[in-house]
This record gives sequence, C-alpha cells and structure tokens, in this order.
Amino acid sequence: MGFKILKVLSFVLIGFFYQGQVSMKELKGEYEKPQKVFIEGQRGWAENGTYLWTAVSTYNVGIGTSTPIYKLDVVGNSRIQGDLYINSWPIRIQSAPSAGQVLKWNAAQNAFIPDADAGGTGNQVVYTSEASTSSNTWVDVPGMSITITTGNQGVFVLAVLRRTKHFSSGSIGYYRLLIDGVQKVYEEVIYGFTNDTKEIVLSWYENLSAGTHTIKVQWCTNVATLYMNEGGKATSNLIVWR
Repeated sequence: MGFKILKVLSFVLIGFFYQGQVSMKELKGEYEKPQKVFIEGQRGWAENGTYLWTAVSTYNVGIGTSTPIYKLDVVGNSRIQGDLYINSWPIRIQSAPSAGQVLKWNAAQNAFIPDADAGGTGNQVVYTSEASTSSNTWVDVPGMSITITTGNQGVFVLAVLRRTKHFSSGSIGYYRLLIDGVQKVYEEVIYGFTNDTKEIVLSWYENLSAGTHTIKVQWCTNVATLYMNEGGKATSNLIVWR
C-alpha cells in the first residue's frame, strides 16, 4: 500500500515540476508528447520545435557583436554551404574559382556563377614628339584625338600630357577635354617660374549613347609658347576604356 502511495506522489510531483504541460499519460509513455510552442518573453525568441525566430520584428540579430545594425550582423568569418540568395537571385560557387574569374549570370543554372572575365575594350593614342602652341584660343593638342564606336555604355577617358612647359614666368596654360565637341573637363595651370614643367591629367566618366563619338584634348595659352613633351623627353597619352 505504501509503495502505491509513493508512486502516485511521484507522478504528482513530476506533473507539478512540468507545470501541467505534460500529462500523466505522457509520463507513462502511453502516447507521444505533443509539440509545444516556447516563447522567451524577455528577448523575443520563439520556436516550435522546427523553427527558431525573433518574435519581435524590429529586432536585429548579432553574431560576434552585441550591437547589430542589420537584420543579421556577423562580426567574424561565416560559412554558407549552398546558394546565397540576394532577393530571389542565387550566387552559386560549388568549387574553387580559377584566377581572374568573376561572378556572371548563367541563364542555364539560373544563378550567378564564377566565369572568365571578358574585360572591356580599350583604345589609346600615344604621342611622342614635342608639340607647342602660341594660340590664345582653343586648338587641338597634336595626337590627342580619338574616335570610337560604342553601344549604350559607360566610357572612361584619361588624358595625360607630360612635360608641359612654359619658358615665361607667370604664364598660364589652359587645357580641356571634349566629347563630341562638348567640354567635359577644364584645367588652368600657372607656370610659376621660367622653365617650370608640369604634368596635366584630365579624366572623365560618362554613359554614352550608341554610335560614333570623337574625344579630344585642346589647349591654349595667355602668352608666348606652351610646350608638351618638351625636348622629346616624354610621351603623352589619350586612353579610352569601355
């Protein structure tokens, strides 16, 4: 009799410990314990035995940081075995990429995958002789003109005029970069003393419409003569990359 009383008390105590969430039949193993939802109120975590999530929509989750500023903020290395989705589009890397490969969209795989970088197309003109001007109105810099054909695409232009020189102290050289006759970049350079030598760099980026475009550099001066590649001791370049 005493043994039966102790057994009943044991079940009562166990039931009290689980705060009524587990029935006596469950403890006896008469049927499988049902799935229960647990909510940790202070920190807003919720789970249902299959998923774990933040029950508060405004919370950010930090791994390696106590002050996350994004929905998931990881400080340290992370590893993903599978696809990484940016919105609905996956990035898929299944083996070590070869040197120089970049991510490209692959329609057959419906994902971004490593592929060879085709690069862009470049054009360059090189001028090695000495050039000069005494004009006080705009004239073309010798050798600094190029005509290209593009699609609707971005084009980067770089003009480097080396060893520009004035033999008059306080003289000024004016330089500009034009695309299809429209000035894009302008620079005014003061030559502070006799035989002052400077390098001029003009650069520009623009999305050009499909068609043929002419790119050139012009210059002029306020007094005497302005030189480029003075004495044939330098080389100047006009480079277009698209």
